Amino acid sequence: MFVSTITRSVATVALVLVASVPAFADGPLSVYAGPQFISQGTAQGLAGDIQGDVGLGYDFGPKTVVPVRARFDLDDSFGSSNGGRVGAFGIGASARLTTPIYAGLGFAIYNIDVRESACATGNAPCGNSASGTGVGTNIFVGSKLFSVPGLGVSIEGSYKKIPTLDGVDPSSFGIGLRASL
Repeated sequence: MFVSTITRSVATVALVLVASVPAFADGPLSVYAGPQFISQGTAQGLAGDIQGDVGLGYDFGPKTVVPVRARFDLDDSFGSSNGGRVGAFGIGASARLTTPIYAGLGFAIYNIDVRESACATGNAPCGNSASGTGVGTNIFVGSKLFSVPGLGVSIEGSYKKIPTLDGVDPSSFGIGLRASL
């Protein structure tokens, strides 16, 4: 929960700081938000069918003739249900096409937190909790919806493969909006 609060705070501060500075529609800073749909039953019992997902990205490296940009990513997925909780916070990098319809692939080191209380599922002991770290991947595709001076908005679909912890697989499919500043 502490890591989730930090991510939200960083995203809010970044938005406030960049909101007053002119930027290109495909600027280096991007903020993502949307639902993630968990596919494993044990994870659904702890986090619900739908988790929240927020992310912050920063493109680095020069824009070149090749329409590919590298990006530093912060990713936070979180959800709770039936007194349980599943959270995954990732720090990583990705590469994406910079075309209006784009695709990309990313890798991140995820810290996964699984908390269970009140026997949320039948697959793990009551009150079980675990925390661990592992490498995950993110495959995404998107399309730019519109851009105005200083802001570009895209719709993005993704599949996140997050490491399994204690029999709980928080991997998910998602759809959300990405704003580039």
